[in-house]
Amino acid sequence: MRNIQFFAARNRAVTAFILLLFVISITTCTVKFLSDYDQFTDQLAQDLFKSLVKLDIKDSNYKGELKEIGAKIKVLRARSESIAKNEPTIKAIKLLEDNYRLMQKIDSEAAFQIAADTMLQQARQIMDLEIKKKRGIK
Repeated sequence: MRNIQFFAARNRAVTAFILLLFVISITTCTVKFLSDYDQFTDQLAQDLFKSLVKLDIKDSNYKGELKEIGAKIKVLRARSESIAKNEPTIKAIKLLEDNYRLMQKIDSEAAFQIAADTMLQQARQIMDLEIKKKRGIK
């Protein structure tokens, strides 16, 4: 009878010890699923957003401004791809690039405005991702 009680008590102690180790390992180890905040990426996205706000198809220099926007998108993508665990931002930039390519082919003022508005939303999404990273929201 004593052997049974001894083994039961020992099993409870071993189980409690294993649970304690499990709790400690969960609470002390953090797994990052998203990159840290990058001020340069945030600034690039803000500059891109400002350029998109000013973009107007009626402006005689809009093709030059469009080329500058394309260059900013390339720099933003290169920077984002150099940062580990930055997949959500990279995905948003790829969508932005796709819309940029479409925008280059547009001649209609209405279609151009729709594409510009879409790109503004995507630039804002990139800025929002960086703000969330800055605040620690994963």
